[in-house]
Amino acid sequence: LAAAGFASMLTWMVTTSGFARRPGFISIIGKHLAGYYKQAELGGALSTIQPRKSFFAFHPHGCLSAGWTVNGAFNEEFTRAAGRVNWMIDPNLRTKNPFFRLVCDAYESEERAFHTLMKRGESVAFIPGGFEDATVMLRGRERTVIQNRKAFVKYCLEYGYRLHPVWTFGESDTYHTFGGLQGARVWLNQYKVPTVVFFGNPLVPFLPLPSSRILTYVGPPLELPHIMQPTNADVEKWHAAYIEALTQMFDRYKAEAGYPDREIEIFACPWPLMPLALGETIGCVDGCVAPRD
Repeated sequence: LAAAGFASMLTWMVTTSGFARRPGFISIIGKHLAGYYKQAELGGALSTIQPRKSFFAFHPHGCLSAGWTVNGAFNEEFTRAAGRVNWMIDPNLRTKNPFFRLVCDAYESEERAFHTLMKRGESVAFIPGGFEDATVMLRGRERTVIQNRKAFVKYCLEYGYRLHPVWTFGESDTYHTFGGLQGARVWLNQYKVPTVVFFGNPLVPFLPLPSSRILTYVGPPLELPHIMQPTNADVEKWHAAYIEALTQMFDRYKAEAGYPDREIEIFACPWPLMPLALGETIGCVDGCVAPRD
């Protein structure tokens, strides 16, 4: 009966028209979520952040994006530095996951696309690696799928944005993951099928390991030129510059974070990339993205 009741509640949560805003609920998350972990801190080049026309590319996704949530969306220090930021997540996750549905409604989210936001100069935060980042995650390894993810770079060129690389050390330590059949699991990701298999807290396996240290560093912005119609060559050039900036930022802060021997591993999608659906909403996509011609 308890299981049936819980299932009914989850079904109601993803089918109801919406929840009212709950500023108090967001405040509670912001104050207490970080306390779950052994350490959760935000650092890096925070003084270089400007409140508009900033694009924050978070890496890696991990299983539950601890750095994105704890040190980003619900972090008061980040909010003070960046001002209003639009946190873009997958539309299916936004509407069909009960917890995200509750949190997003409480956070006064809207259905808006990248182009709509960036035309207005509003700051945006996004995880380019998406499902594939989670799939390639291995405990103790620093991995991201970014080698052929280029749409976000093209948008930053089109609208003249500053592009901040953001890396969370310790994200890969939040769970133990199954690393086998990686090729098959990554292939399924193109159909928006999450294929990460993980366990964390021994008492409640779906929760992350509380011994994890979540240390998120914001890198200095990559100052991109404003090119209203960037060519493929423009995108390739600045995407390469972004990867270089991300790698340099990783190497700069890894010892400070307590992981001096770790190396960043940059992966590419093994299949042709799908175009970004520009009409999609607050989250647009959490999977493959590519430049739109």
